[in-house]
Order: sequence, then structure tokens, then C-alpha cells
Amino acid sequence: MDLFKYIVADAGYGSETNYQAVIDKFEKIPLIPYEMYEKEQSRKYQRGPQNINNWTYHDKDDYYTDPDGVVFKFQRYSSRVDKYGVKRDFKVYVADKFQATKKLEQLAQTQKGQQRTKSINLNWEYLKHKAKENLSSEKGSTIYPRR
Repeated sequence: MDLFKYIVADAGYGSETNYQAVIDKFEKIPLIPYEMYEKEQSRKYQRGPQNINNWTYHDKDDYYTDPDGVVFKFQRYSSRVDKYGVKRDFKVYVADKFQATKKLEQLAQTQKGQQRTKSINLNWEYLKHKAKENLSSEKGSTIYPRR
């Protein structure tokens, strides 16, 4: 029966660690929304300037341009260990000090005068994308509500 291909849980269980376990250890398909799943479905969030999906990515030179035109260049890789001891890897992008205009140079800084940064966990972004696909699929949208 198809139900045994899936592990279904509420949003409180939608984490990078749990998705990896469901996929790698149990070899099942997770039908688990992550914490921001519902919010990310809103038009306001989808069109918001904070949403990295609204930024332009330039893969040849590995940099982003935000909706205002501020350029964020790749600076380094970073790792963090959370309170549960799980290591997460990030790509860190930093807004250039010198932008095309003085206005953009101001937008490239925080209120305290530091250069803005954007850290991206590529594994988590991939897992969230797969979660959205699974939950919105014909099978997923039939099974998940029956949890």
C-alpha cells in the first residue's frame, strides 16, 4: 500500500535533521511541513525582498543581487553546530562595500553600519524544496490531511 512509502508528521517535526533521517535512514518520503511552510505560501512572503528566491543569482561568478540592486558576493563557507550537536554548513554572501550608487552603498549596510550578510544552507534549501514538492503532489495532498 502507498501509505508505507511515506512518513507523515506535523510541522513541529519538519527539520533538516528529521528530513535527512526519513530519507536516508528510513528510505521513505517525508510528508512533513517545516515551520515556515504555511507562511511561505503567502503572496506577501513570496514577493518579499527578504526571500532569497526573489534575488537574482549569477552562477558564473557566484553572487546575488537583491531586489534593490545590492550585490552580495560569496565570501566564505561556514559551519555551525546547533544546541543538539548537529553541524550545518552555509555559504556566506556579503554585500559589497562599493556598489553602483551611493544609495546602494547605504542599502548594503545594516543600521549599525556593518555590511549586510546572507547565509544560505544549501542542504536545508534543497530539503525544503523537496518537502514543498512532496506536500503539493497529488499523492501528498491526499495523504497529508489524513494524518
